[in-house]
Amino acid sequence: MPRPRATSHDLHGISHLGLVEAGAAGPRRGLDVEQHGRIVEAHHRGRTVPARDRSPQPRSPRLSARAEPVPEITDASFWHGTFRGHRTTGQVGVGARAPGKKRADIGPLATSVTRCRAVTINGVTRVDVLVFDGVDDLDVVAPYEVLQRAGRIGAGISVNLVTLDGRPSVATQNGLRLGDASAWAPEKADVVLVPGGGFAAGGPTGVRAELESGRVPEALREANRPGLVFASVCTGAILLAAAGLVRGRPCTTHHAAVTELEAAGGRHVTARVVDDGDLVTAGGVTSGLDLALWLVERYAGAETALRLEKGFEYERRGTVWRDPERAR
Repeated sequence: MPRPRATSHDLHGISHLGLVEAGAAGPRRGLDVEQHGRIVEAHHRGRTVPARDRSPQPRSPRLSARAEPVPEITDASFWHGTFRGHRTTGQVGVGARAPGKKRADIGPLATSVTRCRAVTINGVTRVDVLVFDGVDDLDVVAPYEVLQRAGRIGAGISVNLVTLDGRPSVATQNGLRLGDASAWAPEKADVVLVPGGGFAAGGPTGVRAELESGRVPEALREANRPGLVFASVCTGAILLAAAGLVRGRPCTTHHAAVTELEAAGGRHVTARVVDDGDLVTAGGVTSGLDLALWLVERYAGAETALRLEKGFEYERRGTVWRDPERAR
């Protein structure tokens, strides 16, 4: 099976120079990694590369004949989840690796590696999104899609919908049926994300109804333990406040619920996302996108978050507020 040729992505946009990867069977028209690095540098400096540097050379000994071919990674493959890089300690990415050997040094091409920082023993951060009848649609769907997409591209993040009573589905504020929910199991989660909805309008479902019943606040209070991160979108912060989880802590919520947040002891910060270590809160509705992208950056690195932004064609708003002494 022929080895894949390096793409314009792998060669940092200089495919017009005619560079191809050395073949597994021996020398071919192409350059070894060191020569490639010199040509990249010359290209960016705008000078001509001597002809002797463009002549065919033997394959670099650093690329073992037994190593796997370097997989091609493109924006399309990353976004649609078809790229599957090699996972090593603390990173997910592209590289050549022989069986039983360490990852090969691939020189300049190593810039294609997407670095990931694992936070749990098995390398996967589990995010449970607590849903209930009357929850706001976008409060759930926006962060869910971002986190689910992050998991598909190998960022080491999993996301699940969970309900307190184990029901497999709930109805949102606008009648959308959210199915395939799991039972509440906060002891298995690394992050519990609480959306809002139905606070200002009131009614038989939503945040206001959950406050009156006390079920969600009590469940959140009992779930609290060292190492568990609570996150919220919009008025989900009011449910965290009712559980006593924001008292004296910097946090944010929908602008219409700031008074209630402060009355519960929260220290309101005017920011779209507030990261106080094991408490990460976001503003109203669309802030769920910013919250999820921040969680991806926090747990999987900025490069992964930026690629997701590009795929969603969304640019995060504002600056994430962080307390350096408490932030992970």
